[in-house]
Amino acid sequence: MTFAMHNATRPFPDGKAAGSIASGIVAGINRFAAGLGARLRRAHTCTELSDLSDHQLADIGVNRSAIEPTRPVIEVDARLMRTLMSMR
Repeated sequence: MTFAMHNATRPFPDGKAAGSIASGIVAGINRFAAGLGARLRRAHTCTELSDLSDHQLADIGVNRSAIEPTRPVIEVDARLMRTLMSMR
């Protein structure tokens, strides 16, 4: 019996078998890979859509604001900005 076969059936102190823990790790890696693939496909789609004109986007029924990432807007008081810029 090899070491891997022996450990696959031997239970750990918490009662779980080594095989079930390994299958959980593999399932986690598969979920991570699927999520990464979906994120890459979405990024590619957004890149392709950003090359289209507003008229072309209107033809397919997509609003430009739906494909552009949302960016946070920070409002800073003018006096504070002037003071910070003078410290440069």
